[in-house]
Amino acid sequence: MQARALLEQAVRSYPGYALAPLADMLIKGEGGPKDEPRALSLLRGRSAAGAQAAQAYLGGLMLEGRLVHGNVAEAVRLIVPWSQWDIDTRLKLARLLADNPEVRIGYPGDLIYDLTEAGELGEPGALSALIALKLSRNDQFRDQAGGCKLAAEAAGRGDADAARRTAECYAPAR
Repeated sequence: MQARALLEQAVRSYPGYALAPLADMLIKGEGGPKDEPRALSLLRGRSAAGAQAAQAYLGGLMLEGRLVHGNVAEAVRLIVPWSQWDIDTRLKLARLLADNPEVRIGYPGDLIYDLTEAGELGEPGALSALIALKLSRNDQFRDQAGGCKLAAEAAGRGDADAARRTAECYAPAR
């Protein structure tokens, strides 16, 4: 209850950090009664327009089709700005783009660069997300040769998922 009360105070003075966790508590009914309409109102309000974490949270609700109509392209648009600050969101974004080849983003090279860097630094899931993105049908990211090369390198280091992806690279076309 104290956390929710503190977030209620913080949302008035500096909503950027408070909106997403307060909306989450309102939706789940933590620290007080459930209030889903208020949570959505906060996430769609003027204060949330510049709060990247709140926009990403709303995008996550869209992906789940929970409380708001599911729309992958709009959810991706809401998630992209926050992904620059959060590796888990960046990995989620990469999976969304690989699974939804019709969805486009501005500056796709930035995502490739970030995933490449994270993969080189050993961030869990980054190399796998990059391989999936390069081997996807999304024209913004498709790089069959590059994806297969990355998969082969990762498979050589014992990555089972990459070994499976490498086998796909060299499987006869059907």
